[in-house]
Amino acid sequence: MTKPRISKVFDMSKYISTKSGQELQDVLFYLAELVNDFIACLSNGLSYIDNFECEYKTVNLEDSVPTVIGTRANKRVSEIRVRQVIDDVVYVVKSFGWKYDPQGRVVVFIVYDGILPTDFYPPVTLIIYYS
Repeated sequence: MTKPRISKVFDMSKYISTKSGQELQDVLFYLAELVNDFIACLSNGLSYIDNFECEYKTVNLEDSVPTVIGTRANKRVSEIRVRQVIDDVVYVVKSFGWKYDPQGRVVVFIVYDGILPTDFYPPVTLIIYYS
């Protein structure tokens, strides 16, 4: 697969040669610069975590049992999502939620669809977003 280039994505010469292009020249140059920066970021390996104040955390979560998880100090959690359950067996997440407990700790709660083996707590990767 070829890497995207600004000349392929936003060919300025096509637009500047028209009457509308002349009238919107400042906007077109701004868009060209924005697209160029965006492509440069993607080409240099910009990741999901680079775009959001978040972290991935893998924790073992027991079915239907509230679990306290550690989060960044002095940062308020705004959202938590399940990214994946890590195991050779496919586990379907029936429900997931989180809250702050009275001590200010983050507590997560997961319900798996089906029956898990006894004393087995699958590793679950969470995405924790901060505000």
